[in-house]
Amino acid sequence: MNERPKVIILDIIETLLDIEGIKGRVAKLLNNRQDLSNAWFANILLYAQVDTVRDAYHDFWKIACASFEMIAQSNHIEYDANVAFELIKGINQSPAHADVADALASLKSAGYKLVTFTNASKAGIHIQLSSNHLDQYIDQSLSTDDIGYFKPHPHTYIMTAKMLDVEPQDCLFITSHGWDVAGANTVGMHTAFLHRNRYALYPLAPKPDYNEVDLQALADKLIAL
Repeated sequence: MNERPKVIILDIIETLLDIEGIKGRVAKLLNNRQDLSNAWFANILLYAQVDTVRDAYHDFWKIACASFEMIAQSNHIEYDANVAFELIKGINQSPAHADVADALASLKSAGYKLVTFTNASKAGIHIQLSSNHLDQYIDQSLSTDDIGYFKPHPHTYIMTAKMLDVEPQDCLFITSHGWDVAGANTVGMHTAFLHRNRYALYPLAPKPDYNEVDLQALADKLIAL
């Protein structure tokens, strides 16, 4: 990018927040199997897309609980549904990655408008940001609850730009998910990929404008524009 974007849009879960602790606790409920915990989180993303494709929409946390139920049943694991639900809700209390607060502060000081956009429910966003004292840097928070489709459906990014009263090409979307980069690129948004938790970019999608090790490294380049 040669010019500053009008708006920086940030994904939250895994991009800003480190949810490895929650995954570890979910693994304990699944007979101490980390592989099943990883499958649980992948299942959430899969069935969010199933809802989107069939023009249905459920709260993200309901999908998270349903996905846990599927993994447990398919592996013949008994569990207490109330315990599992309360644990899964704990994702809202996940800590921010170590680089996030300082990077957001520097971007805010440099005059950038910062917006979050997540598949998570609107009810959880306030907790996610305020518990980490990140809300002081965020100008606006949007959820797919506002739209009725989950990312990476192109409509979600188009509607986000409309709600912010900008064109998609005026936005820089920051995420640690290859599928999120692919979705935002589809509608013409500029994109930045952060390397979190050994995730990789989707090779069949256009490459992002930025490919950085963390948010601070990206912030330094954006501030220099």
